[in-house]
Amino acid sequence: VWAFGLDEPPERIEALIYSLPDQEKSRLDRGIDPVIGIRSTVARAGLRRILASYLDWTPQEIPLTEGKHGKPELIGVDLGFNITHSDSYAMAAICRGSRIGIDLETLKPETPIEELARRCFSTSEYRRWSHIGEQDRLASFFHLWTQKEAFIKAHGGGMTIPLQDFDCQVD
Repeated sequence: VWAFGLDEPPERIEALIYSLPDQEKSRLDRGIDPVIGIRSTVARAGLRRILASYLDWTPQEIPLTEGKHGKPELIGVDLGFNITHSDSYAMAAICRGSRIGIDLETLKPETPIEELARRCFSTSEYRRWSHIGEQDRLASFFHLWTQKEAFIKAHGGGMTIPLQDFDCQVD
């Protein structure tokens, strides 16, 4: 697992953008806030650099494509990977011979955790989660949420897998 920051000085961002293939440079235009596009671009450049260190290729040579549900995939290489980013941080998980998923979320007190938990947690998860003390519920919610996201990201089916159809560790 690799962790890295996404807020880079302008000259570094320019170099990272230059290092990307043309089709990936369009990530700059994602989102309402330009910062989101910049961070997405820096995350993709970081992923390419990490994968290059495993494959002994340049970052530009990495044969990335997008799978059916938008998950980035490597063509013709037995290396599983996944990337996530939230606010100014990113994480990448890499493994050989298997799929892998990773998720990172920023704890946001304004998140409607009760509504999301009722809708997205399994009956068993919701029951256990609802017994957690009020002061620990936000952290517990995001811990469970990131497990569920990482699972569906490893599977590769995206949000076609109903979150309430499988259980994760509640704490």
